[in-house]
Amino acid sequence: MALTNVQADQIAALLNERNELTIEYTRQRVLKHADNYLCRYSAAGEVIACVEVKKVQWYQTEILHLTVAASYERQGHAKALLCEAERVARANNARLLQCTIRADNSKSRKLFEGFWFSYISTFLNQTSESNIGVFQKILSNASLSKKVNGWYRLWISVSALLFIIILLNTLRTWPMPDNAVLRNIGNPACKYLLTIPDGFYPDSAPAFGSECGSLESLMYYSRVNIVSAAGYHRYIFNQRARLVLAALGEWLLVVLFLFAAGWSVGWVAVGFRKLRT
Repeated sequence: MALTNVQADQIAALLNERNELTIEYTRQRVLKHADNYLCRYSAAGEVIACVEVKKVQWYQTEILHLTVAASYERQGHAKALLCEAERVARANNARLLQCTIRADNSKSRKLFEGFWFSYISTFLNQTSESNIGVFQKILSNASLSKKVNGWYRLWISVSALLFIIILLNTLRTWPMPDNAVLRNIGNPACKYLLTIPDGFYPDSAPAFGSECGSLESLMYYSRVNIVSAAGYHRYIFNQRARLVLAALGEWLLVVLFLFAAGWSVGWVAVGFRKLRT
């Protein structure tokens, strides 16, 4: 931005007053990097808040000395400047935003962490004898395709294919209510089957073509007590739940086995490569 001498003086004075700097700011120093500054102004046109947004690498932009005049604190100026600083950094294709904060400056740390900056490390400024925290915010996350090697892609593809196969097999064997059983449940002649105590079942398989054969076969072969149509539907629901859990367990077991096998082969291969080198 184009700064006047008066504005540069105001920025320098604000920075020197509100920060514990080891090097004093002057008009000349501010004007030398005038294009880096973002400012907020009072109704009278005076600088009441400022920040320097400096490109230090092709991928990295640094936020320097985000400062608000004491009488204008807690009015949203710092947050507004931080939002604008990130917008500028993104517009300049920055991949990483960085700032440094004195270890005892809890207000600034809370502000930047509220904007998803992460603490990285702390170093000692030997000039000021202050501990300085380094904070960063990733603006461009790494592409998943670049982090996934050939083995992982193969594992993901095989796992997806296996999931589809197990899903189709599950749908093929999906339990459905048997209308013949439901008719037996509603048949008064079959009422004796509904009154069998829990844990007891028909003594033998029903004769072919018997009137209550469907219900009796279910109870005899599945070892289940059915007392009503609602109970039968509950039995079907439980069968479906067991089928789904069994299918998921089978899929997870095979997927984890493939992953462990691939990792083991890779680990052994790396060991042999190290021996050759």
